[in-house]
Amino acid sequence: MVDGLLGFLVELSGRVVRLEAENRYLRDEVRRLEAASGGETRGPGRAGETGILTRDDLRRVERDNLRRALDACDWRIFGPRGAAARLGMRPTTLASRLKTLGLRRAVARTGTPGIPEF
Repeated sequence: MVDGLLGFLVELSGRVVRLEAENRYLRDEVRRLEAASGGETRGPGRAGETGILTRDDLRRVERDNLRRALDACDWRIFGPRGAAARLGMRPTTLASRLKTLGLRRAVARTGTPGIPEF
């Protein structure tokens, strides 16, 4: 029982570290978007000084983040070295998000099996 609890705590701490890294990344991405927009507001839901993002901004941030994770993992989704593990999400959830966001691998390499087409 102690071993199981210890394993759970180690896994939990790993998840916390990944979430903190994701949070830092998203904060940096928000700052980058604000700097790129020159502090302008876009629409009634966007307040540049408060850091509130529109739905389109959030989708763009998510797309960019998923694309970076996939590029870093050579578009591998499943397995311990896959993008899903790196993002701390289930592979099926990642595949669903890719389909929803319309993300596809730009050019599939020859002889690379198992790359899903969305």
